[in-house]
Amino acid sequence: MSYKQTLLDLINKDNKTDFKLEDLKFSPPRPVTPGEGDNRNTKVDCYGVEAAGFAGKFPFTFERLSLVKLFTGRTPVAEVHGGFYTLEEVILSLGERFAITMYPEDFTSPDIDGLSPTVTIVPNADSYYWLPTPLVVEVVVKAVDISTTLPHVQLPGFVYPVIA
Repeated sequence: MSYKQTLLDLINKDNKTDFKLEDLKFSPPRPVTPGEGDNRNTKVDCYGVEAAGFAGKFPFTFERLSLVKLFTGRTPVAEVHGGFYTLEEVILSLGERFAITMYPEDFTSPDIDGLSPTVTIVPNADSYYWLPTPLVVEVVVKAVDISTTLPHVQLPGFVYPVIA
């Protein structure tokens, strides 16, 4: 599933249609101009794909979500395992922890170094789901209990070399 599929599902539900992703193309999302969109924040043009038997274009407006607004009054915390973390681990952990669908390819991070206790995540400007507003996330590194990975505690020892 992708955010494009989610957007298509909204179109189909609201219009009682059964379009598939291969039937339509979408322009990148852009902000609506004042007075346009009935208080929605995003505009997208939808084009019919001729090879699928459709033609024409129609613009529609909808509301993308703000991570900052979503986490108002909450501290966004991602739990990762091990010492060095990636943006993908942060995004997946955040989504799982707060039951939010988040696709790592939809985000960037200008300051990720894999070690800091916080990281800023930013939805890409072309995200169909999220507004491109930065969010600072606390990163908690969960250490892996080494005893569960090392079942043998009595080692055979080193073997003396044969000296000629």
